Formats: sequence, structure tokens, C-alpha cells
Amino acid sequence: MLARLPTLDSRSMGNHPNICPLCMSHPESHDHIFLNCCFTSLIWRFIKDRCQFYTSITNWEELIQYISVRWKAKSVPNLLRKVCFSAMMYHTWEERNKRIFKKKKSSQKVVLARICSTITTILMLGFLQDCSTARKILSEWNLSLSCCRPPPRPPDTTNRRLNAGA
Repeated sequence: MLARLPTLDSRSMGNHPNICPLCMSHPESHDHIFLNCCFTSLIWRFIKDRCQFYTSITNWEELIQYISVRWKAKSVPNLLRKVCFSAMMYHTWEERNKRIFKKKKSSQKVVLARICSTITTILMLGFLQDCSTARKILSEWNLSLSCCRPPPRPPDTTNRRLNAGA
């Protein structure tokens, strides 16, 4: 997360030029790959819209700082944002590596479909507790409410009263 991924600008990668393998038109860097590349712009815009995350940050370190401060709370929207951001990073980096090391390319739409599939799978694991926000998120992702855990039941105090009187 802290600019430790081995981009072509940060280390010599053999015969690979320091050109972004996703757009083939700009030097590769964290800022470019994840925030400014025309290949990832469609993906990034989709993720930002789905997560209601509207910012014009174009610097990797500023983005990480923003996320670490603003998404700290364990709310349902923040949890979704973290999942979406992680999936976007993972699949973008995977596509970059496939292009460099396997000489295979996928379109933006295919990469976006992979990201959505990962996010959907994680949402279906049932880590969201049933609440109006969780229902809204599941609806936006066209998922069943059965993906939610039921809300916690209040503690049963009837046994305590009976035992206290004995």
C-alpha cells in the first residue's frame, strides 16, 4: 500500500521499458497505474460511483492517507469501500503482470467484471449485518438479502430474573 509494489519506475525490470503496460503511453508509477491511467479510469470511476467515494485525488500517497483516516470506522459503507478498493488494486496489478510476464491482455470491461465478481463473492459470504444500509448495498449489487447476517438478538434477561429470585 505504501508504494512498495515493484513498478517499472522503482526498479530495473530487465528489458522492460518504463512504460505503463496498461495504456502503453505514460511512465509507470503507482500514481499513474492506480489513479491516472486511461485503462484504469473506467474501473476507478465505477468503483467510486458504487461506493459513493467522490474525490479528485491523483496522488497515491494522498489516497492512502485519505483512506486510512476517512475509512477507519467499521461502518458498512467503509467496509464495502475497503473491499472494492482492494479488489480494484488486486485485479489491476494482476492485469499489469499478465501483460508484462505472460503477454496476455484483457479489456477494461473484462477486468471490471473480475473485480465485480470478487466483490460479489465477498458480499455473499454474509459478513454484512442486516440493516437498511446493508440492504441498500446488496440491492445496488443485485444480491439477495439472504447474504446478510440477522441482527444480533438482545440478551435474554428472563433467566437472570428467575435465577435472581431463587
